[in-house]
Amino acid sequence: MISGKQALDDLDEEIRDHIERETQDNLARGLSPEAARQAAQRKFGNVTLAKEHARAVWVPVWLDQLRQDVGYGVRGLRRNRGFAAVAVITIALGIGANTAIFSLIDALMLRWLPVRNMRSFELSPISMRSSPAWLATAGTALSRGRARRSGKCKAHS
Repeated sequence: MISGKQALDDLDEEIRDHIERETQDNLARGLSPEAARQAAQRKFGNVTLAKEHARAVWVPVWLDQLRQDVGYGVRGLRRNRGFAAVAVITIALGIGANTAIFSLIDALMLRWLPVRNMRSFELSPISMRSSPAWLATAGTALSRGRARRSGKCKAHS
């Protein structure tokens, strides 16, 4: 496989060879060396444009532009190390926060509850008038669960 540098060197050599052959043809027609060279370059056209067209055939344009943009970004981040550190930390925190939120939503809303028989799954409201709901809920649920397992609990409606 040919490297990019070698391919560009080969292209430069081909362009020089083409212009040189055209110059020789112009000299054979009787033009002066200076006029022959100018006529050959004029006939060939814009060398830089020819190189860009050849490069577009070798590598997709968007891929080459992406490579150039990434190189520019990396050079900028190397120059400003403090900014680079803040950018990396911000991206890491953003990814971590999104992962945590998605994991929570996945666990609570997207996955089925680990119950074999859904018809036997029962939700019953728990309330105690004398204490706050958050304090009574865990203890009451625990005591109801023990009573249900021991058979001392009345049927729920």
